[in-house]
Amino acid sequence: MPCQDPELGWWSNVRNCYVQLSDPQPPSSAAIWGGRTDGAIYDCAQPRSGTFGGVLYTFWDAGVVVGLRS
Repeated sequence: MPCQDPELGWWSNVRNCYVQLSDPQPPSSAAIWGGRTDGAIYDCAQPRSGTFGGVLYTFWDAGVVVGLRS
């Protein structure tokens, strides 16, 4: 897999998908935040192939995902 896809973000070997910041970020009241106020919500996506691929799931992460934020 290429390390970066212009539409999907950066490849994550740990998650086996491309990761990028969710845009827009969900409101702080959304369940995915789990009451946290730090970090960010990310999309995990696979390349599209016919009807397969696209965003698989979203997740919260407290750290800076390399290549996505400075």
